[in-house]
This record gives sequence, structure tokens and C-alpha cells, in this order.
Amino acid sequence: MNLQAEKINIIQQLINIQDINIIEKINELLSKSYKGNIEPMTLEKFFAKIEESEQAYLKGDIISHKDLKNEIKSWINEK
Repeated sequence: MNLQAEKINIIQQLINIQDINIIEKINELLSKSYKGNIEPMTLEKFFAKIEESEQAYLKGDIISHKDLKNEIKSWINEK
């Protein structure tokens, strides 16, 4: 599926949601993901982010794709 089709699919699902808690969680997620004015990252900060990510991985501070999908499904099923 392309990006536009995915957006339409999400909009159609949103229209059918009747649970305010789910809507609030989606709104919170969207608010956190949009930071407004995006500034370029310096190489120093870029490499620091890579190092931070590698350390998180080594500590096991990760979530598998499968587990993340299940977590998202649980948000929808919290009705």
C-alpha cells in the first residue's frame, strides 16, 4: 500500500472509533510526533544518537515489531 492509501485507511478507521480514550491516545501520539519547525542535526548530535541507540540495543531496551503490533492492538481493544 502506498502512503496516500495508508492515510485514507487510517482516516476511515478513525471515523468509526467511538471510544474517547482511543481518540485521546491517538491525539497524544500525533502531538508527540510533530515537533513543528524541524532543525537540521549536526554530525556530532547524529553520531551521539547512533551511540545512544546502540547502547539501548545492548541493554535490551527494545521492542520487537511483533510485540509493538500487539501493543497497538491492545490500545484498540481497551474499549
